[in-house]
Amino acid sequence: MSTLILRQTGFIKSWVTIYSDYRLELDSELIPTGQKINVDGTNYDFRKTTDLLPRIEANNGFDDAFVVGGETCDHVKEVAILHDKESGDGIEIFSNRNGLVIYTMDIIEDNIYFARDKGKMAKGREAIAMEAQTLPDAVNHTDFEDIILEEGHSVSYEIGFQYFNSSK
Repeated sequence: MSTLILRQTGFIKSWVTIYSDYRLELDSELIPTGQKINVDGTNYDFRKTTDLLPRIEANNGFDDAFVVGGETCDHVKEVAILHDKESGDGIEIFSNRNGLVIYTMDIIEDNIYFARDKGKMAKGREAIAMEAQTLPDAVNHTDFEDIILEEGHSVSYEIGFQYFNSSK
C-alpha cells in the first residue's frame, strides 16, 4: 500500500481527478459490503477535475474506496491526479491495482500534533491520503480480485507517482 499526503497551510485547496465509475458501499464499520455504487452525479464523481473542498464539506469527509481500471487490471494506468491550486504542485498516481482509497483528515482527535508543524495543532481537512491498492476486503469478495498468494508463486504490482508543477 502506498500513501500520498499533500498538505497546504490551512484547508485543502486542491483539484482532484479520479478515474472511477464506481465506489464501494461500506457498512457502519467502514467494511466493504461487496456492492459497487455508481458515482454518476454524486459527491463521489471525480471523473472530471473537481474542486475537492466543497465535496469534502458536502460529504463530511471521505474514507472510501474507488474502483479504478475495471474489475481487474494487468497493466499500469493513471488512476488519479491531485493538484494544488495555489502552488501549482501536483501528482499523478499510476497503478495496476483495481482500487484507490482516499481519506481526508476531517476530524482530528484531541492532542494530535505533527512533527512537520513544529508542535502546532493539526487542522481538520488540511490533508488527504490517496492509496492505490487492491480493493479492500478482497479476501471476502471474489469479484474484487484474487489476493491469495499460493506457496511457490510470486506476484508483482506497480504503483507510480509523477510530480508536476503547472506554474513553471
